[in-house]
Amino acid sequence: MDLGAGIGFLCALAARVVGAAAVTGVEAVPDTLALAQATLLANGFHGVQLLHGAVTGGEGGEVEFGQRPAFWASARQGPEGWPANARVIRVPALPLSDLLARHRPTVLCCDIEGAELQALATPLTGVRLVVVELHPGLYGPEGEGQVRQGLVAQGFQPEPLGTKGATVVYRREGDR
Repeated sequence: MDLGAGIGFLCALAARVVGAAAVTGVEAVPDTLALAQATLLANGFHGVQLLHGAVTGGEGGEVEFGQRPAFWASARQGPEGWPANARVIRVPALPLSDLLARHRPTVLCCDIEGAELQALATPLTGVRLVVVELHPGLYGPEGEGQVRQGLVAQGFQPEPLGTKGATVVYRREGDR
């Protein structure tokens, strides 16, 4: 499951490895979701499920989301407010607990521009591997520590293979 699927690149890579039917992507920005669908179709991955919405730690309904010209910088409102170039839209709120229960992923890729702080506090039942881009510029070193400690408390351990800079990999102990 790719949280913050963007243009679908990681969904396409995953579909190549595990098959399209085993891959789900979640993307908040409708235009970017359309690009992800086009990427997947152009590469022959018709069975990848794409969901429209912003991943949350618990709330459902709708949330405000800041769509920015650089799709990879689109995000929910941060502590500094909305950036000047954000167009605020309303999107479905998709609680991570609901996504996990419905789709039962074993691997999570997570690039949700700061929302990982709340979302990854959700019990990650059935997940064996988490790849997450941390955003300490949004929530400080304390927030980064909170994400890392929360994963460890759920039985995940840092995995050096694949970890680089702000992108970190955590594997559940015993899963090699």
